[in-house]
This record gives sequence, structure tokens and C-alpha cells, in this order.
Amino acid sequence: MSISNVHPKISREFSLRLDRLQPRDKVHALVMLRPEGIGEGAKGSAAKRPSRAERQAKVDKLKQSAEAAVPEIDEILERFDGRRTAEHPDALGAIPVETTVDGVIALAEADCVKTIMEIQPILPPIINTKH
Repeated sequence: MSISNVHPKISREFSLRLDRLQPRDKVHALVMLRPEGIGEGAKGSAAKRPSRAERQAKVDKLKQSAEAAVPEIDEILERFDGRRTAEHPDALGAIPVETTVDGVIALAEADCVKTIMEIQPILPPIINTKH
């Protein structure tokens, strides 16, 4: 059974790659944390654009909410021989990690996790110079 059938928080492509690895193989992933109490406020097209201070306050609230989940993430990573590769979550509530396949699955089961994506290198396009 594919990991994606069991864990909808893991993308289909990433789960296919995880299925081909051994449980103790290490991978790099971006864990998107589920913010609590974020997104409340004015709704609809009639809402005015928030001021710079209001936008900064929302970013700060998101960071604070994501930071509250770090101890749970650390506990999971410790159990599966993993580690955070950044000290704190970013402004979007994402934190990069290195962990085992089993660690990714355990992270996906955590309530504080919204989704998990594989960190992949970005390569320049291959240009065919032959005509």
C-alpha cells in the first residue's frame, strides 16, 4: 500500500519516492505547520487592505503559532534520528527537516502538521545546442 493512501499530508510524488526507500533512509523535507487561530478576520471583497502594521502583526502571530509546535516536532525527530535544518519556522509556518522515512510518516500523523513536501534541488534547464 502506498504511503499516500495512508497519509494525505504527504504529496503523491513524495510518497512514491518514500515507498522506494528503506524505513531508516534519510530524506530532506519541508514541514508546513498548521497555524491555530490564523486567517480569522474580514472576509469578502469589500474588506480594505490591511496596513503594514496589521500585516506584520499577522506574520508575528503565525510565527508564534508555528513556534509553539516546535517541541512536538523535535520530539518526533528525536525518536526517528532526525533534526531540524533551520532554527525556527519561517514566516509561512514551514520548517525544513532531515529525518528517516518513518520520521516523515510520524510527522504526517501529528495534528500540528498541515502538509509535508520533499525538498528538491532546483536545477537549471538543460538546453540542447544541437539542431
